[in-house]
Amino acid sequence: MVDWYNTKTTGVIWNRPLPVVFGSYASGTQYVSAMNLAATENRGWEVALNTVNIRSREVNWTSTLTYSTNKQKITKLFGGDSDFLDTGDGYVFKVGEAVRSYYG
Repeated sequence: MVDWYNTKTTGVIWNRPLPVVFGSYASGTQYVSAMNLAATENRGWEVALNTVNIRSREVNWTSTLTYSTNKQKITKLFGGDSDFLDTGDGYVFKVGEAVRSYYG
């Protein structure tokens, strides 16, 4: 079996901290809001090879070999003109990079 996919998503929901000036800070915990932050594209291959190695009355031995690859990238960020967004939780969203990338 061979499978190729190319999916596009326009609704990547992520919890983003609200600015303190909005009154979103209480007892050392900053409030977050779920926001639609980005559009992504996922491309990849999935390959599976199933074999029957031995089939007899005493033994039934089958094997499955699988291979997959996935390339994810952010194609657009919502809520501004920037191609870079710090989510405030250690990850960044950057056009051309994968979701949950680190930047440093």
